[in-house]
Amino acid sequence: MKYLLDKDTNYQCIFEGAVTKTSFSDQKTSKIERYDADYRQTTTQIIQLTNYFKVYSSPYSGAFDLLDTMYIPRPCASAHANLTQMDYFYGQKKKSYNFRDEPSYKVRATNVFAQMDMEKEMVFQNGSQCSSFAWLDSGDLNKNTLLWVQTDEENLVGTQRTVIRGCDNMGKLLEINFYVNVTSNSAPEFTEDIQTQWNLNVGDKINYKLPNFKDPEGNDVGEVYINAMENQEFPTFINYTNATKTINMTPNNLLFQGRTYYFSVVLKEKNSDFMMNIYYMTIKINGDPIDPDDLKPPNKTEVSMQITSLNYKSQG
Repeated sequence: MKYLLDKDTNYQCIFEGAVTKTSFSDQKTSKIERYDADYRQTTTQIIQLTNYFKVYSSPYSGAFDLLDTMYIPRPCASAHANLTQMDYFYGQKKKSYNFRDEPSYKVRATNVFAQMDMEKEMVFQNGSQCSSFAWLDSGDLNKNTLLWVQTDEENLVGTQRTVIRGCDNMGKLLEINFYVNVTSNSAPEFTEDIQTQWNLNVGDKINYKLPNFKDPEGNDVGEVYINAMENQEFPTFINYTNATKTINMTPNNLLFQGRTYYFSVVLKEKNSDFMMNIYYMTIKINGDPIDPDDLKPPNKTEVSMQITSLNYKSQG
């Protein structure tokens, strides 16, 4: 048996188990005094309390915040089930959970789910929406027991309590409780600092092997790639060999001279589009800039023409 304490609009479970006769000395401050020497009552008996307190026999009622008055308590489910807690690292891609694949002793959840009508919903246990964190698969909700979890919100780290709630065809409330343990997460890191600035000459051939990297939590493997900077043209003399994790730099054209180029190295978790570290690379090619016209042969005229079509005699 549980007592629910009135604190303005928030009600909390303050006692559970065998209870004794209680005295309420101050309803305004909700002060409770217990007299253990008085007669005892079992948890199956009903104790008449003031409008500040109610007794709920459901083992789950105390876990919910009650938003209505004590005269209209939260209804207790006629049938319920608990799913095995799921572990999830925040920032990773969505993760599935199918409680139809639970061990045989969890068949109860599938049976309760099968009795729910199409109006079922998945919410946090306090009644707030959780669709941006955990949701039922959009397939046939009468048969589909697949759940999805995904979040990039660090404030959801911790145990998140959700419930699948629905009614059967007789209007009786059914609930399946599902806890998700959201664990802290961070992006992989190089084991040593990488070089991010280079001064090269035209004709240089530089092969820079990136250092090893690791994931601090060890929950995922890392992957690395190079990418263009925003609003910057990717330097054409740069390429990346994934097998050896090597950046190859071969500025072999005089037009690169005297210019500065930018790109980035991205190190991320393989199973996340959010957990990543970005390293900004700068390459300066020594020398003075060269005008492309200066590279044209002297005393030559550039001719541009277009032939629309040729016949079999090579005539236009």
